[in-house]
Amino acid sequence: MPVDYGQWLHHEFLPGLYSLYAEPVRLACLMSATQFADLQRDPVSLANAQMLTDPDLPFQLALFTDQTEAIEWLAKETI
Repeated sequence: MPVDYGQWLHHEFLPGLYSLYAEPVRLACLMSATQFADLQRDPVSLANAQMLTDPDLPFQLALFTDQTEAIEWLAKETI
């Protein structure tokens, strides 16, 4: 049975970060182009990605295939 990483991330990992860091917690998820393409083809993975990147959540998570873009996104100031 596959692990539901989206549920684990949302319900266990991220809530543990809220007490350690100022909100909003920002995470850049760097993946290979192949992993990103696989995510786009798998309905469960795509639904998890959409849930985890929802801008209304108390954290910000973005998916990247380029390290420079991920670092630039993390370095941007948030309001």
